[in-house]
Amino acid sequence: MRLSRLFGGKVARWHPFDFERIRADGKYPLKRGIVERQPADVIIVDGAYSSRPEVGDLIDLSVLVDVRWRNGIGGYWVGRMAIG
Repeated sequence: MRLSRLFGGKVARWHPFDFERIRADGKYPLKRGIVERQPADVIIVDGAYSSRPEVGDLIDLSVLVDVRWRNGIGGYWVGRMAIG
């Protein structure tokens, strides 16, 4: 797991999802480029995978944001915020 590398003081490298492209099956491919992050005292992780049970023991504080805003084409985006 790449998060455990960061917490262990090591560099983490991965291919993130490419949310600017979407496949015909509705899934997002991985970006071609590799992201590299150095270990730090504070590590901020975003996205749905940050709440998976596998990383629960690595997370000290989690925040879920709840928002509602117009998307510019007549619809609304909705989300939530919770701190745990």
